[in-house]
Amino acid sequence: MQNAQKVISAYRRKRIIICLIVALLTLTTTLAIRFISQRSLNQQRVQMTTNKMVVAMDKILRPLSEQHLSLLQLVGKPCEDVRLPLRKLAASLQTVRSIVLVKSNILYCSSIFGDRNVPIHQLQPDLPGQRELLVFSTDNTLLVGSPVLIQWYPSAFNSADA
Repeated sequence: MQNAQKVISAYRRKRIIICLIVALLTLTTTLAIRFISQRSLNQQRVQMTTNKMVVAMDKILRPLSEQHLSLLQLVGKPCEDVRLPLRKLAASLQTVRSIVLVKSNILYCSSIFGDRNVPIHQLQPDLPGQRELLVFSTDNTLLVGSPVLIQWYPSAFNSADA
């Protein structure tokens, strides 16, 4: 009789162990599938948000990029002659705080400050650049410490001019 009870209890134990293994395997598989699908969904959301941000930044920067050719024509002219057009343009472009002109690596005219004589590298180490740049930095002259987005358009003739 004890033999029969031992066989039955061993059978029950094995049956419980098999049930637990199947339950844990099912739980693990379900969690793994859920994790993979959620990760894929998160990646899609990140991609969509990134695309929306790129479109928004393009929309913000488009008016300035449309005007940069007319601005490049002002490089080299005396600041007294171009200061008013610079101010008008800076005022008409809602996302622009200031427009500056650079000649031979020297910032010589600003729509805010007027005549200046400051090496551009002293104000912004990344400038001047050989090609168009979009630099995120902090302001050190007007609103010290505030974030600024600098759009650099070098002259076609000389990358030290903008």
